[in-house]
Amino acid sequence: MVNIRGTIRKDVPMDPDTLHLLMAAVIIAMGSFVQGTIGFGSGLLAMSLIPLFWDIPHAVGVMSPLGVMLTVLLAFRLRKHIHVRDILPLLIPMPIGVVAGIWILTHWPNDAIKAFLGVLLVAYVLYSIKAPEPSSSEPRPILGGFVGFASGTCSAALGTGGPPILVYASTVNWPRDRFRGNLQGFFVVTAILSMIAQVNAGLVTMETLPKTAALIPGLILGALVGNKISGKISQEVFRKIVLVVLGIMGLLYLGDYFL
Repeated sequence: MVNIRGTIRKDVPMDPDTLHLLMAAVIIAMGSFVQGTIGFGSGLLAMSLIPLFWDIPHAVGVMSPLGVMLTVLLAFRLRKHIHVRDILPLLIPMPIGVVAGIWILTHWPNDAIKAFLGVLLVAYVLYSIKAPEPSSSEPRPILGGFVGFASGTCSAALGTGGPPILVYASTVNWPRDRFRGNLQGFFVVTAILSMIAQVNAGLVTMETLPKTAALIPGLILGALVGNKISGKISQEVFRKIVLVVLGIMGLLYLGDYFL
């Protein structure tokens, strides 16, 4: 490039921090679009890709307030489809799981946890391909209690509590909008408790909040567009999409561990 004095200057490369923030913005917009469409996927997608350039504790700190905003927004739009009776067995043990997840985040290697989740998700998808579709939508209190604990643990440790409750939701066969609404109702409580614990643990800080603020526009846009599209998807297609996304996320977790 030539300036007004006729001298040549080299193009200044983009600052790595700015580049990483732009990459995170695209990932967040994609994730919120997916969650707005099928009720989950934002945290799974973000925590599969963002740790490629930010370490996991920092990524969790940036993502945590975004998770609260996204779930509150979608829960409000889906409030008519939230059945408290469905999710109550999961909510009761969930706070204990959040405490356990914070301890795991600060003491355990996260790659091993992500690999374990990947194995569970892929195994469940392979099972669901041949298994008959569940005929009942009644809650399962014992299984729900275990799932609530596991989801709270994953939410606090990895920034995504999706995998355990997604498997549970598939086994009780909630209809499409009930599925999406119940997930948001559960995720709202989980996200808020996880963020409180992460603030207390020093993960959400004055350093992470400006990055969080910069990612909000993409999050809102993706969520609203996804929620608009979701009404055009049939129940049968919806279930297939859920299984495909679960399988992809499982493979991403495994790939992040082995590659």
